[in-house]
Amino acid sequence: MAGELIRFDDKHISVEQMQMSVDRILQCNIRNMTGPPSPLIEDCLREAGFWHVAMIDRGCKLDPKLISALIERWRLETHTFHLPCGECTITLEDVHLQLGLPVDGDVVTGSVHFADWGAVCYELLGAIPDNINGGRIEMGWLRDTFLEPDDDSTELEKIRYARAYILQIIGGYLMPDLSQNLVHLRWLLKLVDFRAAGEFSWGSAVLATLYREMPGATRPNKAKIGGCLSLLQSWARFHFPFLRPRVDHPYTFPLIMRWNHSASYARLPTCLEGIRLLLEQRSEAQFQWTPYEDPTIRPVIPDEYLQNPNAWHVKVPLVNFAIVEMHQSDRVLRQFGFRQLIPVAPEVLDDHYKIDLRQLHTDWPRFWSHYIQMWKDRYDYIPTREPIIVPELARGEAAAIACPKGTTWPFKSLNKGRRRRPINGTHTITRPSNRTYTVTGPNNSTVDTHNTASSDDTSPMAGWNAWPGSSPFSITPNGPLIYRQPSREGSQEGSSESSFFYQSPSPYGFQTPPPLMMQTPPRSLFYQGGSSSQHPQPESSLEQAQPPPEAG
Repeated sequence: MAGELIRFDDKHISVEQMQMSVDRILQCNIRNMTGPPSPLIEDCLREAGFWHVAMIDRGCKLDPKLISALIERWRLETHTFHLPCGECTITLEDVHLQLGLPVDGDVVTGSVHFADWGAVCYELLGAIPDNINGGRIEMGWLRDTFLEPDDDSTELEKIRYARAYILQIIGGYLMPDLSQNLVHLRWLLKLVDFRAAGEFSWGSAVLATLYREMPGATRPNKAKIGGCLSLLQSWARFHFPFLRPRVDHPYTFPLIMRWNHSASYARLPTCLEGIRLLLEQRSEAQFQWTPYEDPTIRPVIPDEYLQNPNAWHVKVPLVNFAIVEMHQSDRVLRQFGFRQLIPVAPEVLDDHYKIDLRQLHTDWPRFWSHYIQMWKDRYDYIPTREPIIVPELARGEAAAIACPKGTTWPFKSLNKGRRRRPINGTHTITRPSNRTYTVTGPNNSTVDTHNTASSDDTSPMAGWNAWPGSSPFSITPNGPLIYRQPSREGSQEGSSESSFFYQSPSPYGFQTPPPLMMQTPPRSLFYQGGSSSQHPQPESSLEQAQPPPEAG
């Protein structure tokens, strides 16, 4: 299976870097905004869907060594990183929550072969640049030509400034190319009407561009990489706690703003080899599959961003003009809080990498009509989702009886650093919203009692979250109590009724400790060319090493 899945080892940096005398460090470029947007264009940015990303402001510096180490783990064949913990990737959920961009909308595409770019600039910007090269203009010209509006500015001047501002965000931060200073005017065609622009899935366009850039950077002879590298870096810091700088500041939205603040990089590796070593040695035990479930993060996410998690789970092509890339959500179900099933063979789109905007007379909506229709029907392409269930938790009373006095398995006693659990008929969860939920296990036994607002260190079971919809039991506020019988075979799968019950999951997902979620052998896929197409391998113990907590 691995031999059939991994097809491009002869062109991959992971093979060549072993013979390189000097490590290949990619050139990573980003053009952050010089400051926050003017309040006079806030309405325009909100309508177009760019308000949150505009608030990222100056952003943060990129770490080329971290990005280079991640690219060494990226596989074009699966659109995922291959690591000892299994396959993982940047998903629509990450784009939505990290950047605050809309992901549930129309594809960003259109026909550009009839465009008179000079006329387009004059009509929408009120000025024509001296140089238009293949539909691209210099971002420096945008910055110098469109000064921040004031109270005396007309409404038309504000609109033109907002268009120029969004162009700079797209070309410099969200979808930069290797030119470092050019932005294509095709984006301007989507900004004629800001309200119509807000109906596009800008998040999927950003992710498609990053997906297209990363495979090219896996070739040993490549020196540069484009795409939204701030997203890639922030994704890594949220999922790999051992690569995360210490930030003494509360989380804010969008979540990528976390790295705008001063940070401590003490004890973090400073060389590429050190980052490789940590990824190899610690990702299996410490990779955080669902970092956004953290009780210090969840409250800062606006409610409207949590209303439709199904939009994150779709397995469909991401279309962005000439680009088509697959969102392989079925290979990383644990990132959404579900049990990882055996994935089917990934879609093979190798020939599409030869297609780009140099095909000047291509009608992209017609050219990619099949993939665009799949995107329109995206909710028909949600992979099978099964909750992660820990069968032992469903035997609360029996486990408590079998445990030493003063403990309720699998939680340690106070003498071991864990809270003692009373055995009674109710389970009380104190949520940040001060709402009380009650859960009953078999024979009215107690499973757990804790406060979800506590830190990771005081959580009774790291990786398990007690938000509604995330428990192995059904949690209903002030309503009838429901208990779902676990599988008789003692596997991680629930009964067929239980699986069906969770087909429309809550945005909070399901979690369980990493030892119960293994989908790959406990050795690196990076060097052995393995795949995640294997059954989970439960281990005998639920205890695991916990990463050091992050302050802030």
